[in-house]
Amino acid sequence: MNENDVKELSAISIAVELTNMDQVNEELDKMLIKLEKANSLADELASKLKNELYIDCSKVANLVSETIRGKASITR
Repeated sequence: MNENDVKELSAISIAVELTNMDQVNEELDKMLIKLEKANSLADELASKLKNELYIDCSKVANLVSETIRGKASITR
């Protein structure tokens, strides 16, 4: 094997590695997009839960307040 053959094989090897890196980068981009979507959905869910919790806490606070003032009756 002469020096030109070695250089050609090296060039081919580098080209294959670069092609593989492009494929790896494409897969990483796809995963990043999926993670961003999942993060967005998690934020949306957290916001909805926070709003629901706030509403429920407000209802409880109002009920407690009304009960203390004698306007509401608690049934067991």
